Amino acid sequence: MSKNQPMPEADYRTISQQYAQGGINASILINGGAAVAALSQFASLENLMSAWTIGAAMMLYATGVLGGMVAWLSGFMASRYVDRALRGEEGDYEKSDVWMFSGVLTIIVSGLAFFAACLVLAAGLIRV
Repeated sequence: MSKNQPMPEADYRTISQQYAQGGINASILINGGAAVAALSQFASLENLMSAWTIGAAMMLYATGVLGGMVAWLSGFMASRYVDRALRGEEGDYEKSDVWMFSGVLTIIVSGLAFFAACLVLAAGLIRV
């Protein structure tokens, strides 16, 4: 590209969708992976901490996976309402914004659930 040619316009909708998809995938992957890892080590962990501690961590990991799934649904609905607004079927992007905001919140909850589960397991190990 020469110095005189303008930069192409970025497709922010596609970029935003890719970032959202990455966040959703990451939230499901880290929480689901941690749950599988904790389950696979249950026999070893039970000697180090109570079953309640492991169960509490598993519930938090499950909450994180659910958060990722709800964020996917929110992303789908947000995209749907953007399309409807672009076709003139909606007056504005307000409904899309609500779904987008709910998706962001559920990703945050998913990350916090993972963090809390890690803290629960760490606290269980510290008590030993």
